[in-house]
Order: sequence, then structure tokens, then C-alpha cells
Amino acid sequence: MKKILIIIISVIVTCIAVLNSTTVNAAYDNTEERDELGYSYNLVKDPYFRKERVKIANPIFDEDWFSNVKILSSKLNTSKSYSSYGESLSSYAREYSNSVKANLGTTAVYGSMSASMSMQSENLINESNEEYISSFYHSYMQVNYKNRYALPNFKSGLELYKGNLHKNFYKNIETLDNKLKSKNIKDKDYYDFFDLYGTHIIHDIIYGSKIEANYYFNSMDSVVSKEKAKKISSEISANYTTLVTGNMNVSDNLFEKSNYGVKSISESLMVTTYGGNEMEFISYKDLIDNLRMWKQSVNQNNYSPVEISSDGMIEIWKIIPNKFSSIAKKIEEMFFKYDSLNSKKISEKKYVWENMYTRDKEYKITDTGRFKQPFDSVFIDLPLQDFIDLGYNKFDLVFDFQVRENYNGFKGIIMYSENKNDDSKIINWQEFTFANHDYEEYRVIIKNNDVTKIKDESTIFVRYGAHGNGPDTWFNKDMKISIIFRR
Repeated sequence: MKKILIIIISVIVTCIAVLNSTTVNAAYDNTEERDELGYSYNLVKDPYFRKERVKIANPIFDEDWFSNVKILSSKLNTSKSYSSYGESLSSYAREYSNSVKANLGTTAVYGSMSASMSMQSENLINESNEEYISSFYHSYMQVNYKNRYALPNFKSGLELYKGNLHKNFYKNIETLDNKLKSKNIKDKDYYDFFDLYGTHIIHDIIYGSKIEANYYFNSMDSVVSKEKAKKISSEISANYTTLVTGNMNVSDNLFEKSNYGVKSISESLMVTTYGGNEMEFISYKDLIDNLRMWKQSVNQNNYSPVEISSDGMIEIWKIIPNKFSSIAKKIEEMFFKYDSLNSKKISEKKYVWENMYTRDKEYKITDTGRFKQPFDSVFIDLPLQDFIDLGYNKFDLVFDFQVRENYNGFKGIIMYSENKNDDSKIINWQEFTFANHDYEEYRVIIKNNDVTKIKDESTIFVRYGAHGNGPDTWFNKDMKISIIFRR
């Protein structure tokens, strides 16, 4: 029995900082603690901020100029915690991400944020494909805010920043603009730009310490009802809070399974800390025994970035110089398509792109050899490596077309990875027979193809063949080719 797709979300917020009003106009020039400011970030692929995902290698601003920018700093002393739980990984991930977004309070365009838990807990994705009666997912986070850093006059003085862009970033914008003007730009050009430079620029960031705990279990013989899940979540959250604050004695167990009739389970606890000494907790008992040691290690010399300030990011198209207004507007439009694409890739077991290639023209196919016939170059305007990284290792190609032939000969559709007269480059092929003097609609599906075999600039070269006894000439037109990626 598959897991029931039910979601329950609980958000516990304490001491939410009013972060918009705490900036102090004081210079701060500690290069170690300004690494993220002025750099870009991909909020579509990594919606929950991580320092290691900041695109330091691809700077937005001229580095010599930027090194002289004086950073504004202020002190904070606030904290917050929240937890989420659910009985469906996909729904839980979406709701967890939405709760993070709501608590950040940002006004920037943040994208779908559906990737958050998928990125953090890839083993949960694998686990979700198994058969079991019920499951339970829980996440807890506690954040301590200590220092805030910001770029001076960033939003009010944006023209100054626009005038000091890094030469490589400027060149990439110029290249996209030229492609747009020549009408030679593809969706993938925008996707590649977002992958290289991200979607947002960081100009206001908070340092401190943070602990995240992600727990799940699958049960083969116990049903976890909504009411039971709520009680389990409350007990887990209470134990975490007691452990983190150190106010009372801590329970020896994350929750008492016997009290809820939960048995025959597989479970996992993943704990991540930010700030302080780097530590690894392999179990709840290990967390009880050693959390105090980590908390004591946290000090002003080892705070870590824990959150983007409210309205602390700006969309990347807003930093593009005014002379490139057309491409800036197009990049903004494509952001939403890029966001939607990544949301679907992460949340669905298959991704379908209908009619990605169309051709009205009639092709005449003879039995003189496949390399002497007209062919179709099918460009896949998608970031293929992203699909591969997310486990989409197979694809189907669907051909819908009009076909006619006077005789019932064999017809072939052959997929090549390169535009070469070389059968070693065949990805897959399929034959079919059809005999009718008049055109009829026909469909051919070539299934279970290896995505990694698509090599030549993300293009599949589709050739057509004919063989049999007697005349084998056939015709096709109104070709529509769709692709289905599968995990």
C-alpha cells in the first residue's frame, strides 16, 4: 500500500527579529565575514540559503572596485525556532519550504522554493519509492541571530553598482542581448545564465548559529493517523526545544514509540549545525551527549551566515545596465519559466514536454539508404545535466505525424546522437508497417532511451529509412515530437 498523501504543517515561531530596522551606519571591513555580500545565489535550485552555494567563483561586480566598498554592520540578539511535519515527502517538502519562506519575510521574488527538502535529504527521495503502510517526516530548526552585514546604499544607489560590473558578467549580458536582437536565442541560453550567475544578488545577510534536525520513519505494519502524527510531532518538537535551550531534563528518546503503537520501522535522523566547531551527530543519543559541546564552541569568531535579511536579495535582472533593458526584461520573464521547470523536475517522477519539435513539410523517404533521406534535428531546449543529476536517466520520444504509402513496406525511425553517417551513433530505433494511399494520423513511441547518450549540443538527429519487397517509398508530414523524461 502506497503512502497516503496527507500533509500537516505546524510552525512554531519565537522572538521573530524585526530585521529591517536594525542597520547601523558603521563601516565593517572584516573580509572573512563579507564573503557572501555582493555575490549571487540561485534561489530556484537552492531556496534555503547555504553559504557553500554562493557563487563566489562568478562575481557580479569588479573585484578591485568592490574591495573598497565599506560594509555596514549591526548587532543582533534574537532567535527563532520552527518545526514542520507530514505524512507525504513531496507535500511536506513544499509546505516546509513555504514555512521557511513565510518566516524569512522577504519581498524579493523567491521562486517556488519546492526544492528545499529534496536538496537537503536526497536519501528521503529514494526511500519514498519503496512500499510501506505509512511514513512520518519531521523537521526542526533553531536559529540564533548575532550580526547583520549590508552593502551601503545598495537599492537607493543601484546605478553606482551597475556601473562597476565584472567584465565577464557584463560580457555574458552583452552576448545574450546580441542573441536576442538577432533572434537566435534559445531557452537554454537563459537557463545556462541562471546556472552560471544565479537568480538573486545578496546585499544584506545575518550571521549567527543554527541547528537543523531532519527525522523520518517508515512503518511496514503501523498506520500513522493525522491525530497520531500531530501528537508525535509535538513530542519531538518539545524534546528538541528542551535539548537546545537546556531548561529541563531531556527525554532519552526522541519520542516514545510504544505510546503510539509505532513498530517495525526504518528511521533516520540527520542533524546539521552552522557556526561553532564542525560536529557530526549520528543519533539522538549522540545529540544529547554532545550538543552542549557544540553550543559552547559558538562565539563571535566563528559565526556562520544563517539567513538572508528580510528584503536582503535583489533579482539579478535589476542589476543589468539600462542599455540592456530588452534582455533584462526577457531574463525576468524567463526566471518564472526556469523556476517552474525546476519545480516540476524535482517533484514529479516524469517530466513531459509535448510538441517540443514540429515540422509541417512533407518528407519523401525511399529505400536508397537512411543517410540519403531528409532528417530532423531535434534540439532539446532544456538543461539536460540537471535532469540527469535529479535521477531522470531514461526518456521516451513520441512521434505523432501523418503518413502514407502505396505498399506495406517496412518504415524505420532512427535516433542518432550525432549528425554523422555512422550507425555507431544510434541511440535507438523502431520499425513499423503501414499501407494506405491517403494520409492518416500515426504514432510511434521509442521508449527507455539513455539520457546520457544525447551528446551533440543537446540535439537528437532523427533519420528515416525504408526497406521491403518492391517499392518502399513512403511519406510523412505534420511531424510533432514530444519527450518524456523518467526517473
